[in-house]
Amino acid sequence: MLRLFDPTIEQPNDTEDDFDLEGEDDNMRQQLNNMIPIYSKPTVVYCVLPGEFEYLCVRKPDLLKRVEEARKEPNYGKEYVTGSLDTSEEPTKGDKSGYFMIHVNNYSTVQTVTCVKKRGEGQNGNKKSSLRSWNILCLYGKNEKLLNRMVSRFEEGLIKDFYTYFEEPWAMALFHDRFEDLLLEIREILTNPPPVQSGDEGEDGEMNSFTQKVRAIIEENMEMKSGEWNKLMKEFQSGGYKKSVETRLLAYLSYNYYHLPMYAKPGML
Repeated sequence: MLRLFDPTIEQPNDTEDDFDLEGEDDNMRQQLNNMIPIYSKPTVVYCVLPGEFEYLCVRKPDLLKRVEEARKEPNYGKEYVTGSLDTSEEPTKGDKSGYFMIHVNNYSTVQTVTCVKKRGEGQNGNKKSSLRSWNILCLYGKNEKLLNRMVSRFEEGLIKDFYTYFEEPWAMALFHDRFEDLLLEIREILTNPPPVQSGDEGEDGEMNSFTQKVRAIIEENMEMKSGEWNKLMKEFQSGGYKKSVETRLLAYLSYNYYHLPMYAKPGML
């Protein structure tokens, strides 16, 4: 019945019974997966509050929970906050301060971003948006190390204001519209057999990809020990993955250099 009423589910081309219990396990699993929509984009809420304050929340698309209850979950992670929700003081001219909260889950991934900031003054006295909404949306789902090792920098006291932090030149590549394509290309490199053959073959005689090796360790131990991490990093370098990723990254910066002139390229130094 869900197929008939949910427009997000692709309708089957055949007329066979979708719930044939006599089918293979893989087919049944696929049928059940098709019944539940999979959301890959975040839930975004934007509004202007009384007092000309902008509110933007980018969060994981799931059921709403009270913050107090969510924080008790074992994999909730940690929140990192700059600024304040105190609206008693008027911001000075050029002031970029405002409330900025980034929730990083237990897997070091940005799961929620919440911003509250006073609207700025535009031409003719009109109010204009002070939030760079697109840039903030781009933070969702990123590993914190992609954000210039944000967590370690925050804990060391090097980040005083997230608004200013994400306007620094190093962050511009994150907000480029082709950055997601770069991540997909790097993912493809890691899911393919190593560029340099290392003799580490799987049960079927084919070379195991870097992703397969990581998955095997996690499925066996549910955690990664330091010795296994060091072995993977050695494989990352000796297997040619590191060189392939660097080559793809330099190609991305070179191709988009018109929009990203703040990054150095080979031959510039």
